[in-house]
Amino acid sequence: MDELQPLLKEHGRIEQSHGLPAYRWTQSFAGPEKPDTLVGEHEFDSWDAYEALWIETMSDPEWQRINEKSDKLVECGHHEIWTVVEFG
Repeated sequence: MDELQPLLKEHGRIEQSHGLPAYRWTQSFAGPEKPDTLVGEHEFDSWDAYEALWIETMSDPEWQRINEKSDKLVECGHHEIWTVVEFG
């Protein structure tokens, strides 16, 4: 985790320079996940905004370079897309 932190900060800097909102990071505290489980969360106004910003960001050679380094430190990962549901 210590090696990954500076790379995630650099990712964030690059992503925000392209207009992506800052990540909100959470780490497993209790439950079945490993203690080194890390979750990053973004919020977007729309699917179109998400798609446009990610396409631009992932095309950035600097972002690709950092991503290649960070991928080597991550055991596994995936993306999930959630939507807010309001009741009442």
